[in-house]
Amino acid sequence: MVAMFKGAGCHVIRINGTADHVHILHSLPRVKTIADLMRDVKKFSSKFVNGKFPTPLGFEWQGGYSTFSMDHRDLRSITRYIENQKVHHGSGNPENTFQKELSDILNAYGVEFDAKYLFPPDPFAIAS
Repeated sequence: MVAMFKGAGCHVIRINGTADHVHILHSLPRVKTIADLMRDVKKFSSKFVNGKFPTPLGFEWQGGYSTFSMDHRDLRSITRYIENQKVHHGSGNPENTFQKELSDILNAYGVEFDAKYLFPPDPFAIAS
């Protein structure tokens, strides 16, 4: 995946995640839009995962993504935050879900959102 970012003119600083999301800290060149970059990243990584780890249903990213710009002075703290994703989300605490994490970030910056659109139901989830 790093090669894809480099090919797009981006510098990858840190990639880490868990089973249900990934954080990628990278630069973005002036000539590339985030929408085009994310389309290409999802396409490339889906093709890679499906080629390496084929399953009956196949791997597919969700339709959307979240992206945030940052101040270069926060680079160290954001890098540490990304490095600690498995510890943060692996604590077993139900308060440390991806949904809670993203909701907290959006709330901290005053972004209004409707959770039913931000976190649509999993079409493969088994109803109880």
